[in-house]
Amino acid sequence: MAGLESDKVEKALLGKMRAERREGRDWKYIIYNDQKKQIARTLLSKGAKHSLGPNRVAAMARQLGLESAKQLRDVVDCTLSRDKAIEIIDRNIPF
Repeated sequence: MAGLESDKVEKALLGKMRAERREGRDWKYIIYNDQKKQIARTLLSKGAKHSLGPNRVAAMARQLGLESAKQLRDVVDCTLSRDKAIEIIDRNIPF
């Protein structure tokens, strides 16, 4: 499967998933549920727009508690809603 562009992933994390971005060596994205409880997090390299390869996409999907790289692609492509993604994350990462 093809990778994803970092700017599109960031837009989906900040917009659709309402992640909080924290400064560090890399950007850290923290996702909270509607009760303001942290449920997942992932990292994205700082810098200019770049392509994330299939292995990195799969790793980010695992970090976020999604079941597959396809589900992360679906979040980015707007075919998987925030509510459904949160449901999947809650099932896979019971914080």
